[in-house]
Amino acid sequence: MRRYLESYANNTGLNYLSGMLELIGGNFEDINRLSDSSRNIKEIFSAEDQEKIIELTLQIAKNCGENEMNLFSETFLKIYPELAERVHKALKDFYSLSIILDAKTLRIQNLLEENLSGLFETD
Repeated sequence: MRRYLESYANNTGLNYLSGMLELIGGNFEDINRLSDSSRNIKEIFSAEDQEKIIELTLQIAKNCGENEMNLFSETFLKIYPELAERVHKALKDFYSLSIILDAKTLRIQNLLEENLSGLFETD
């Protein structure tokens, strides 16, 4: 695989495959490879193809160890932050859960600020 990556360093499919193999093997060292290929997938492929890739990727990632799932989630959600709930539903990982909780906490804070600001206004 490394020989092909040396020859075809900019090949999105090979970089993605290599990153996923490292993830499965528990030696997920080059987080940038998977990150770059995920970014390229988002830019190159149609929404329909992205959906298929995402679904298959989540199926693969759920068979990884806890640490690898969290690393994958962190990498993947930098590219697809809007999919945090879907990733958490599939992987039950801590990283996607923290993203979801942060977003919900921020929403609650904003709602409280909006509602409380009216209580203290003076005319």
